[in-house]
Amino acid sequence: MNMFRKEGESFAEYQYRLYEDREDLGLSNQQIADLLNHENNTEYDESKYRKEYQIFKNVWEPMFKEQHTASLPNEYLEELTKEQLKMNEKNRAITKMLQDQRREYRKLLDFSGRFEHIKDEIFSNISALPTIPIPPTFPTVEKQDKELIVLMSDWHIGAEYDGRFGKYNVKIAKERVRYYLSEVLNEIKIHGHNKVHLAHLGDGIGGNIHISSRVAASEDAVQQLMILCELLTEFVSEVAKVVPDVSVYSVVGNHGRLIPQKDAVRSHEENFEKLIIWHLQARLANYKNITFHEDRDGLVEANVLGESVVFAHGDLDKIANGSDKLAQMLSYVPQWIFIGHVHHSFEKNFGITTVIVNPSGIGHDSYSASGRFGGRAGQKIVTFEKSKLGGINHSVKLINFN
Repeated sequence: MNMFRKEGESFAEYQYRLYEDREDLGLSNQQIADLLNHENNTEYDESKYRKEYQIFKNVWEPMFKEQHTASLPNEYLEELTKEQLKMNEKNRAITKMLQDQRREYRKLLDFSGRFEHIKDEIFSNISALPTIPIPPTFPTVEKQDKELIVLMSDWHIGAEYDGRFGKYNVKIAKERVRYYLSEVLNEIKIHGHNKVHLAHLGDGIGGNIHISSRVAASEDAVQQLMILCELLTEFVSEVAKVVPDVSVYSVVGNHGRLIPQKDAVRSHEENFEKLIIWHLQARLANYKNITFHEDRDGLVEANVLGESVVFAHGDLDKIANGSDKLAQMLSYVPQWIFIGHVHHSFEKNFGITTVIVNPSGIGHDSYSASGRFGGRAGQKIVTFEKSKLGGINHSVKLINFN
């Protein structure tokens, strides 16, 4: 018996014959599918061919047998033709879907490989950067009843905007960050803080998630990241020179996504801003008074003066219901949630939870201007201080940039 297609044999006849004679030919369903795919230059699963055979065997074959006695035999042929056309259409749709899936998977692999390459390049280039001077050693200091939280978010390094609502570029971004640093250092000096929490809440780079971002960006995502990392290195090191105990937190934002399409990203790991904390750890390895806290699943949990704190970007934790959802996931109710993302200043209490929203370093760009949202550029520093009555007093200082 012959397992290969005979001369003049239609594909349907060949398929039917293989299943009819599979025991004599010693073929499994998968082997039959391999033969049919090879013959038809396709990659269908064996279940497709097997089900087609079963439909023919259980439905159409009995109808063909009845056709000899039917008064209108052509009706069966017409019906068979319609069903075959439907099946062909369905097969074409399945083929296109599989091709699209393979294309997207290859694209995802390309992006993932690129991300690993970028990470390796960044680490190899850090050694070429100027050495950060060894910081001074601090005498042992008593624990204070106050701590300072410095929020940093939505700097959008690399984005350019020149419109009705303002102007922004890399030069202006650097000026604003350094002005903010001077204000923070002044706050530390005036109030004598010896414990400071530096929280980067994401979207430090402009990235490429919006078409307007891609068009208006003066630097690509990797260059944006390097500029951001060095600005943060400068910021953190200057604070660590005058403060005995510094904690650094970094969460990823949506603008740092490796792939612009949100649904195509498998996790928060595929984000350029995951590299920030690694860069800072490598550059500031000489600073023994800095503790680094990397985000997990888009948030960082912390403890400030005994209060439970969550730092997040804000794209996944909406102001109205973010505290409820986080409490369900964390199995406890955080007392403080600090987020950015929405580009305006906001604060509200939800039960025992206080949500504080940091404004943006950029203010307006083309995207926010077209959507009529956003606000003045600025950042917040928050002081926690123990109350004599046992609670925590907090004061927010808004540093405006324009």
